[in-house]
Amino acid sequence: MVLRKFKTIIIDDEEKARKNLRLVLEKYFPELEVIGEANSAITARLMIVEQTPEVVFVDIHMPEMNGIEFLRSFEVKNFVSVIVSAHSDFGIDALRVGVLDYLVKPIIISDLQAAVNKVLKHYSLVKDPVIRTAINTAQKKLALSTSSGIYYSEIDKVLILKGEDNYTKVLFTDGKDLLVSKTLKDFERSLPTELFFRIHKSCIINAQHVKEYTRTDGGYVVMINGSKYEISKNNHASFLDFMKEYSISIGK
Repeated sequence: MVLRKFKTIIIDDEEKARKNLRLVLEKYFPELEVIGEANSAITARLMIVEQTPEVVFVDIHMPEMNGIEFLRSFEVKNFVSVIVSAHSDFGIDALRVGVLDYLVKPIIISDLQAAVNKVLKHYSLVKDPVIRTAINTAQKKLALSTSSGIYYSEIDKVLILKGEDNYTKVLFTDGKDLLVSKTLKDFERSLPTELFFRIHKSCIINAQHVKEYTRTDGGYVVMINGSKYEISKNNHASFLDFMKEYSISIGK
């Protein structure tokens, strides 16, 4: 059987770092075919447009534009990204731009193996039509009416929706929030049911961003930003069923 190879580029302003990573990938991970290297975000963007890589390894500290800003500049990314940095304190920022993994230099082979496994898992799952539908849905825009106009956001950037009387506060993964003159029930009717679940009369969560479920203190969910939200007693079983189905749909 012919080995499926995924087109890969490496972005780092340090030539030695690029060469070392390339050598390791070519020696130990033939599934990733390194098709190019870039020493800046500007060069990398042109390379991505021309060569359409499926995997991007990117450093954080670079001239002109850092790696986080670079990834954030893509409205839609048709590739998965892995951060490779000498600094370990950008985890939250990396999470917000949707990186698949975060490797700290000097790279440990076992950590790189784990990152490559995530890449392979991601692309094996994308073949599933159920997953493909969920991904396409998550990439659509959500139009939110405000007092000054309409705010457009990618659906997968929505973290939590909290009901406040006849209004709803929409919280985003980047820490921003927006008060919208629609009830939570209005949102519940409109949002894709494969991604969103109403855990409480005043709260809808985006399942993509659930980090943990805890039974203590009556039961609550922990989101990727560390915030905690109570699950109503009547919703426990249905929430767990929902997450079970959601998890099965992504291969667990």
